[in-house]
Amino acid sequence: MLYPAPGSLNRLVLLGFAACVLLPGTVPAADHPVEGRLLRLRDGGAENKRLGRFVAARQAAVDLAEIPDPRTVPSSVQIRGVDPGDGSSGVIDLAPERWQPLGTPPGSKGWKYVHRERGVGATRVVIRGGAAGARILFVARRAHWPYEVTQPQGPVLVHLQLGDELYCAAFQQFVRNEVRPNGVGVAIARNSPPPVSCTCGNAAVEPPEECDDGNFVDGDGCDSNCTVTGCGNGIVTAGEECDDGNESNDDACTNACTLNVCGDGHLHTGVEECDDGNLADGDGCDSNCTATGCGNGIVTAGEECDDGGFSATCDDDCTFADCGDGTLNQAAGEQCDDGNTEDGDGCDSNCQLEGGGDLCAGVPQSSGTAIRSVLVASGLSGPVQVIAPPGDVDRVFIVEKAGRIRIVRDGALLPAPFLNVTSKVSGGFEQGLLSMAFHPSYAGNGRFFVNYTNTSGNTVIARYVVSGDPDIADAASETILLTVAQPFANHNGGQIAFAPDGTLYVGMGDGGSGGDPLENGQSDTTVHGKMLRMNVDVETPPYYAVPPTNPNPGGGAPLGLIWAKGLRNPWRFSFDRLNGDLVIADVGQNAREEINLQRASSAGGENYGWDIFEGTLCFDPEPHFPACPSPPTGFTMPIHEYSHSGGACSITGGFIYRGCAMPDLHGTYFYADWCAGFIRTFTISAGGAAQNHADRTIDLGPGGGLSINNPTAFGEDARGEIYICDQSGGEVFKIVPP
Repeated sequence: MLYPAPGSLNRLVLLGFAACVLLPGTVPAADHPVEGRLLRLRDGGAENKRLGRFVAARQAAVDLAEIPDPRTVPSSVQIRGVDPGDGSSGVIDLAPERWQPLGTPPGSKGWKYVHRERGVGATRVVIRGGAAGARILFVARRAHWPYEVTQPQGPVLVHLQLGDELYCAAFQQFVRNEVRPNGVGVAIARNSPPPVSCTCGNAAVEPPEECDDGNFVDGDGCDSNCTVTGCGNGIVTAGEECDDGNESNDDACTNACTLNVCGDGHLHTGVEECDDGNLADGDGCDSNCTATGCGNGIVTAGEECDDGGFSATCDDDCTFADCGDGTLNQAAGEQCDDGNTEDGDGCDSNCQLEGGGDLCAGVPQSSGTAIRSVLVASGLSGPVQVIAPPGDVDRVFIVEKAGRIRIVRDGALLPAPFLNVTSKVSGGFEQGLLSMAFHPSYAGNGRFFVNYTNTSGNTVIARYVVSGDPDIADAASETILLTVAQPFANHNGGQIAFAPDGTLYVGMGDGGSGGDPLENGQSDTTVHGKMLRMNVDVETPPYYAVPPTNPNPGGGAPLGLIWAKGLRNPWRFSFDRLNGDLVIADVGQNAREEINLQRASSAGGENYGWDIFEGTLCFDPEPHFPACPSPPTGFTMPIHEYSHSGGACSITGGFIYRGCAMPDLHGTYFYADWCAGFIRTFTISAGGAAQNHADRTIDLGPGGGLSINNPTAFGEDARGEIYICDQSGGEVFKIVPP
């Protein structure tokens, strides 16, 4: 996301309505579901002020070899809203004599339909081919167009029929969908994925549909993609012992649709006191799932604590750990515990950190690489970052995209936000308050920086200071360093982070839309599609300076800030705490998600390839090259990439783990995919290759009725422990040992 785009944060912005029904007036045909790039409907309140425009992305689903000669077969187009009261164009027949072939031989490059006479309905239809497939354009203007927008539109379906071939797209979520006070109705949607079929929703099951209940509602056993939703749909099917229609593990039926019995590791509330996954006695939970004594997780008479696992906060005799015993007890207010009560050694006699102290002092360490996740905070509005000031082991700060920064202190979410800038930020799907960064000397100067899109949709980099209350920022202290105009609402990048050398890095997307239409990624005359590097220790306007070690310091402000180029939408980058290496996750277009590596020794100037390349795939070499260079000399190729198979579409970059609790995980990079919901890891070899790939999705499933469905971002606390932000649930989880 955030988010940053979805096959990009672009796809995160508008996940199209994945259903398409056979519209009245059409005939059964071969389905060709297509990706919709743009739908624009405008109704000015009079016939001569209407507009309809539809663009399908260039894709293999539109194959010119399958398209019959439209001069010899019937053809028609229809655009229709699904909800009652929505507009409809009706079925618009396309006169055969108006079609013109493109290319030599005729039709080899596609077909064009033009009819500008008033009252016809369709002004222009173009089907133009290319190496990656064909794209479709439909335009209707003024009195030609009967579609009325008298209310915000529900799902909108598009059909183009050419003989027996039926091409369909569907849109559900809109960047603009309103009827203005002057009566002008506008509905604009972008980048909708292909529907599963062109007949889903007509109450008749037709391949490749698994079901069809005649509606587009999720949660009723047959979802909006006409797919059976399986366990949790309230229907017991093959392989299920039960199905109660929810994902809870604390009732008679688990979220795996198995009966909840003693010893299965799922607590059956009201029936079992505990369930540790076995039927052994003497381990705190006996063979009848009854809690027994110290270690059962229940504080009983004579116990100071009982966390069920004899951990750092609670000794094995169920008493609180003491300062100086070498075991960190955060519940008792300890920040460190180095095994003594002496001052001047980094951890003082009260177990509080001193300057330069070891952040890991007293933190229990777990061997091996087994991990799980635990809930840290919930009820958040679009969490997109977790971060902590340098050396602050008591708090983590959570950035909410809506415009607030929240604090979790000693495990509790504070009710008052640290900063609230909701009135300053725009609210688009990839817009808002996107990140913050604490100055390396925050403990002394109280400065921190934010990256947000303002109410005009433009990127703002601003500086704030903390107030006299360490949990409240001075909201009136904003100093704007940089404002970057954004041509579109998506691909804003949004990440800022301090490098080990104290410079501030800013990740900028390519400006948005799709396919980099402005060619920003490769342009040296814009900061879009770039990684920027700036010195922010400046006390006079513009309150930043171009570092003299940047590749082109003579370029002035802001172009001299460019450190690297060729990025599409860098949705999260991070510096390795050990060696300063920079890892950048860049959201792809339609085919590849990628991760790039910049060694700490780099002098900048890398070109990561967009939009000449998408990952290692050739995307659009023109106008820079007649074809993509092979080998890709002068370009920095990703160390890892993955395709959009399995529902993947938008990478979420993370961190290389350097925390205290799990030393065997050191050097492991965590990343995720917003759409597919997976969480994966790899390590980086000395030669810069990704290796030791692992899928940790199941390991990190929190259980207990919780889930991580849309991992929007990762985060780090002061000790380097890693957190996961889940957009769909508004929750933050921490990765911990088992």
